[in-house]
Amino acid sequence: MKKSSLITIWNMSALIGIAVLMASGSALAIGKVGEMAYEWTNLTDLDGKKHNLVEARGKVVLLTTVQSTCGGCLGNAPHIGTIAMKFQGQSFQAFGADVDVGTVKALRTFEGVLKGSHTNLDFPILKGADSQLVSATDGWKWTKYDSYRDVYFVLDHNGKILFRSDGDRRHAMDSARFVSLDSAITKAIANIPTTSIRTSTNAQGMCLRACRSSGVYQINLVPQLSMVDGNVVLRILDGQGRTVRMLEWNPLRSGSSVERQAVWDGKDFQGRSVAWGSYYLSATAQNTSVSLLLPWLP
Repeated sequence: MKKSSLITIWNMSALIGIAVLMASGSALAIGKVGEMAYEWTNLTDLDGKKHNLVEARGKVVLLTTVQSTCGGCLGNAPHIGTIAMKFQGQSFQAFGADVDVGTVKALRTFEGVLKGSHTNLDFPILKGADSQLVSATDGWKWTKYDSYRDVYFVLDHNGKILFRSDGDRRHAMDSARFVSLDSAITKAIANIPTTSIRTSTNAQGMCLRACRSSGVYQINLVPQLSMVDGNVVLRILDGQGRTVRMLEWNPLRSGSSVERQAVWDGKDFQGRSVAWGSYYLSATAQNTSVSLLLPWLP
C-alpha cells in the first residue's frame, strides 16, 4: 500500500474519531456543570487517611481545589470555611484537593486559615491531586476536574456537578459569588430525597454504605485497590451475632476501582421478613472488615 494511501486512511480515521466525540456531546466535558463528578484515587488527608467520594454518597459535597501559596485560595479560605461550618452536621461533606506540591507544613497553615475559629470543622485537605495534573495554556490543571487553583464545585447527593465557580487565583471572590455558592449548597441539600443513609469506613479505607429507600437497603462497598481481587463476604447479623442472611455482590467498575453493590430487602435465609430491631451489616475481606448498624422497621 502506498504511503499516501496510508496517510489518507489515518486522516479519515482521525476525522471519524473527532466526529464521534462531537456527536456524544459530553465526551469532551470534564468537571462541567451537569456532568457526573469523577472519582479520585490515591488522595489522602494530612494525617494519611484515604478518602473517596463514595463515603459521601447521599450527601451534598463541596469540593475545592487549593494551593497553599495561592493568593485567591488564601483570601477565600476563611469564607469557604464559614460556609462549610454552616452546613456541617447536615447531609454535607467538604473536601479540599491540593493541586500543587504543597508540603504538609504549608497545607497545615492553609488548613488553619480555612478553619479559623471553627476548630471542629470537618474539611479534609487531600494530597495527591498534584500527581494528576496536566499542562494547559492557562496553567497546570487537575485532569479529573479540568481545574486549576481556586475552583469550587458543589456536587449533589448522586455525585453530579451542580455548581462550579472559578476564582482568578490572585484575589478573593466577591461577596456575590460566596452567596451563590451558599445558595447552591442550600438548594442541593433541600433536594435530597428522604432516605436513611448510613456510612462506615475502617482504618484501611474500605467504605461501606447503606441507604434505605422504597423499603429496601441499597448497599455499596468500595474496597481499596489492593483488595479488589479478593473475596468480600457480605452478611446480615442479628443482635446476638447470628447470621441472618448472606448477600450477593453485583460488581460495578468505576475508573480503576471496583464498586460493589447489593440489596437487602429485610428477609432472612428462608425468605421470611425479619422482626423489627437492630441488625448489623458486615463486609469481611481476607485482611480487613467493616460493619454498620442497620435499624429495621417493617
